[in-house]
Formats: sequence, structure tokens, C-alpha cells
Amino acid sequence: MTSVVDTSVKYIHSGMAGAPVLTGSPGSMIGLLDAFLKDGFDIKTATSLSVVGGVATINYPGNHSAEKDTVIIVSGSSIGALNGEQKVIAAGAGQMKFATAVADGTATGTIQFKMAPLGWEKTFSGTNKGAYRSLDPQASGMFMRVDDTQNQVARVLGFETMSDIDTGVGQFPLLAQLGGGLTATLWPKSYQNGGTNPVSYVMFGDSRVVYIKVAALTGNSTDGSYTQYIGGSTHGFGDMRALRPSGDSYACVLAGIPSTTDWSNAVASGAFDGWDGNVHGFMPRHWSGVGTSWAVRCLPYVGTVNQSNVATGMSGLDPRLGVFPSRVDGGLRLSPRYVRGEAVINNSDLEPRAEVPGLFHIPQQLVFTVLGPMAKIEGSGVYVGRRFLLVPIGEFTTPSVGAPQAIGLTAVDVTGPWR
Repeated sequence: MTSVVDTSVKYIHSGMAGAPVLTGSPGSMIGLLDAFLKDGFDIKTATSLSVVGGVATINYPGNHSAEKDTVIIVSGSSIGALNGEQKVIAAGAGQMKFATAVADGTATGTIQFKMAPLGWEKTFSGTNKGAYRSLDPQASGMFMRVDDTQNQVARVLGFETMSDIDTGVGQFPLLAQLGGGLTATLWPKSYQNGGTNPVSYVMFGDSRVVYIKVAALTGNSTDGSYTQYIGGSTHGFGDMRALRPSGDSYACVLAGIPSTTDWSNAVASGAFDGWDGNVHGFMPRHWSGVGTSWAVRCLPYVGTVNQSNVATGMSGLDPRLGVFPSRVDGGLRLSPRYVRGEAVINNSDLEPRAEVPGLFHIPQQLVFTVLGPMAKIEGSGVYVGRRFLLVPIGEFTTPSVGAPQAIGLTAVDVTGPWR
């Protein structure tokens, strides 16, 4: 790492200039995953790169996707320490900045930069299909297989090992856990077929886990009533922070909507920040290492649980610790989330097994009303020195205007590291 700060955590969203587009077309999700996981995107050639007082400034023509707290990767600089991943501290039209330990000076060469990927690999591929795996040497090594051959959803499965794009061993979830005969968990793309209307999304992760939140209704929605949607829930795949002192080789979670369910009416199901009482994910095995696919729920340590009412169970709408800002000290409270055995299926295994890295529940109400979507807040107390991005969540059918009280917020640590 050439950066003077940690660059392991990365995020992108559909509002960035030059960001990949997600639509209701086959292959659209694969294109987005390729860009965020392994390739990066929005490559540009700099017109200059110079350092003054510990701050490097890149000048370039036009606009770029980068914004404060995102990570770019630089190449071609004559000053080697300016190459590699760098975390952006300021960005605007034609210019961005990052901190550095390099002495004052000006770099030469054909200097290029792009949004940095998470550093995963695409191990196998097919037509509108991909199998991805973390390259981190500490990762569990589980595979995420994505079938993006449909319009509205991508079908996602986990495997312990794979030998080609359609063959794997140690599948999670099992077909029996999805009602039998169905193929995968679902990641929503768009309620509309085709590529006419891009949807809103936010992706974030590190070298061992990737999260995605999609607002599957957007643009000219089928009911014609709303012009913008920002709801949705956070799905994803990857390694959790295992709590077992001796280690947990299977502490990997795939979170997606069960394919037995009408996905457009089950946004909170199969999600890392789900607020309903359903299964929220699957792990390849029990923590002991025996058995097969293990259903799990994802819960906050502090917060209202087992609620199907979005007004009482959702992060940012949860009344457990009152309203925001706190009438006592003005504070915003954050609770880590954890995974445990699903009570319906594994009703004797309710202890927390692993913690969800980087994603936090807000056990307070009125947060969206005060802060709005995609706000950033500075941490304090145990979170001093960290910055949090507030990602909007909620039912697909909730518009961003007209009913802001029905939108929640998930807090994402964009400073890192998460482990």
C-alpha cells in the first residue's frame, strides 16, 4: 500500500459521474460486479500530478467518478510512491487530492488513474455469468456464482469449490432450503425489463466481502406515480468477522432474497440490514465444520428485532434508543450487526457466530428526516477518526419524496479497516 492511510474499504454509487449503469437487462449486474470487484472503472489520463505540503493534486480534463473517501489507483508516475491505491480527500471538476508522505515535487510520465476495484478475481465465466472469489490470502476462499441471464434479477449461489462456471461442490443455500427445485437467492436489478431506465445502487466492501443495495424501482416506474426510488436492502457475499477464538473456516455469508418469494414484495428478506423475521442469509456449514448449508439471521446487538412493520424494525426508524438527534446529548447511536443460526431452521444455535464487517444499525428514529440520503457523519467515542456513509433503505414501493418518514438508513464505515 503506497497510501499513507488505509485503502482497504471502497465504495461506489450510481450517482457518480462515469459510474457503471445497472438496468433490467441480462449482463448488467455482471458488468457492475466486474467493475467493482476486479477491473475498476473510469480511467483517465492526468495533465499533472504534484505534491505540496503532504497533499498530492491530480489535474485532469472533465469530470471523474471519484469523490471524498473513495479510492483511486494511480499508475505511470515517475514518483513511485504516488502510484498504487490512494484515498481521495477532496474532489471536484478537473481536480482531486490525496494525502502522501512524498516530498514536494512534480511527477512526470503518462499518469493514469481510475476507480480502484476491491481486488477479487473472476475465476470462471460464461454468457452473462460469473464466478468470483476473494484474492485475500486470509479469505475463506468461497465462490460466489452469479447468473445474470434474466432481466429483473440476478441469481446468486455460494460454493465451497468450483471446477467451471456451472459446476461446484458445497453449495449454499441448498435447493431444499429454497423450497426445492429453484435455483438461487436473488439480487434485484430492476422492476422494469430492458436497459432504458438505470436504477440507483450503492456498493461497498473490502478484499473479503462485497455488499450491494439496489433501488429496483426507478425512472418511469410501471405504476407511473413516482420519479425516483431510493429504498432497498443490502445484499452481498463474503467473510464475516468470526467470533470463535480457534477460527471459523466457514464464516462466509451469502445474503439474497429466497427465489421462492416474490422479490418485489420482500425487499427486507435475505438482507444484511433486513428488518423482517425471515432468513437473512446462508453460510456453507455450521461453525463446527460439519454438515452443509446453514441458514442464518442478521441482527443488531441493540435494536428492535422480529418486526415486520417497517416503521419499527428498520435501521434509522428503530425506536429502541429514541429519536435522532438525541434529546439528551444530540448523539447518533450505532450498533454492530451479527449473524446467528436462523431460529426457525436451526432453533438450538442462537448465539452470535460472527459480526458483519463495516455495516451498522441505527437504533433511533427520524434519522432520514434530519440527515437525508447519502449523508456522511464523523464518528466519536469508540468510533472517533472514522466516517460513516448513511445509505438509504426501505421498501421498493416507498418513494424518496412524499413519505420520507418511511425511509431508513444503514451506516457504513467508509474509513476502514474493518478487520
